Amino acid sequence: MNYSLQGLSKNSYTVVGFYEKGPLQLRASYTWRDRYLFVPQTQTGVPEFSDSYKQLDAGIQVSLTDNFILTADATNLTNSKEFHYANVALNTQEYRRVGRRYSAGVRVRF
Repeated sequence: MNYSLQGLSKNSYTVVGFYEKGPLQLRASYTWRDRYLFVPQTQTGVPEFSDSYKQLDAGIQVSLTDNFILTADATNLTNSKEFHYANVALNTQEYRRVGRRYSAGVRVRF
């Protein structure tokens, strides 16, 4: 059987959208990645794969003044899970739910 390079998906894409007007900046990013070889050989001698994965991220930035900026970001809005399996999908190695992550901040320029 022929496998690809470790960590390299055959197909992947990312689409990013930006909007900027005045003090407001918006960003959205969607990424999809095909399955890939995670480990060439497990302890049982078979390859381990990571299943396909998708993720939607978004962010906003508001400049209240030239020196005072509010930011907010959201990662993995699709609440995607990471799934690893050995040789075939029925042989689960790892199922990880990383969840959505949010952050907010203030930037001050001096």
